[in-house]
Amino acid sequence: MLCALGTGLSLVLAIPSVTWGALPFYRGAWAGLRAGVLHMDLPIALGIAAGFGASAFATLSGTGQAYFDSVCMLVFLLLMGRFVQQRGQERVATQGELWQGLVPGTATRWEEGTWRAVYTSTLRVGDRVCVSPGERFAADGRVLTGSGHADLSMLTGESRPVPLHAGSLVWAGTVNTGDALELEIMAVAGETRLGQVVERVGQADRERAPVVRMADRMAGWFVAVVIGLAALGGVFWWQHAGPTRAFEVVVSLLVVSCPCALGLATPLALTVARGRAARAGFVLRSTAALEALGRARRIVLDKTGTVTEGRVRVVDPGG
Repeated sequence: MLCALGTGLSLVLAIPSVTWGALPFYRGAWAGLRAGVLHMDLPIALGIAAGFGASAFATLSGTGQAYFDSVCMLVFLLLMGRFVQQRGQERVATQGELWQGLVPGTATRWEEGTWRAVYTSTLRVGDRVCVSPGERFAADGRVLTGSGHADLSMLTGESRPVPLHAGSLVWAGTVNTGDALELEIMAVAGETRLGQVVERVGQADRERAPVVRMADRMAGWFVAVVIGLAALGGVFWWQHAGPTRAFEVVVSLLVVSCPCALGLATPLALTVARGRAARAGFVLRSTAALEALGRARRIVLDKTGTVTEGRVRVVDPGG
């Protein structure tokens, strides 16, 4: 009596896990089927549904064994894997965070006969601003009055300060290393030279690296093989050991053979690599560059000792 009561309680407690908790896997499997693709969530969804269904039938009929604990643990571990992947992606700076880290939040603008501190986001083309020594330029502009130098290494890799005078062009994110300058704003936000670089970084966030696309293709074939083997195993064990044993084999194959590592590890590894590169001061134009760097054996640098072009050409990959 107590055993039956405990199993019934396990059934009730497992319902939220296999319904609401496993909902992302059901959605992924259904979306893949609608698109004609065998998504890696398909064997997961089948395994969870089959395991819970068999356990519920065994509980209600009083025959067989229930595996509610195993099904709930499977859902928990899979969700934890996706949580770790999401946290890793969140550590990579977004376009807005990257822009805010490279451009000052305020600027000094000439308004109504006096200099006023304003937010950088309010600057417009044609505004007149003053940039103090040691301050970063908030936008692209042209020097109106004053002379000095600017550190352009952030954009060009050139370590020597570049001289500035009336008529010289300056770029957002670079540093005024000389005297105070008055500028006329020529471009703001995404129209600046730095803004275009940040946009390229954003495109890298949205695109899928070649190795990720290859992993997705492999996962599709893998899922097809797993489902096929599960069906063959089910038929074989049904004929030799009965339906109960056959069902256990099918569920075990669907769950154990899930290509989660293939689908999660690849994008997570690329995300972590890009995050570490960003913390080290490297901004990657695309995740495909990581694959090229892995094959490179020789890298030619320019006279400043920094890579500024944003492209890597593999030379003698076997050497």
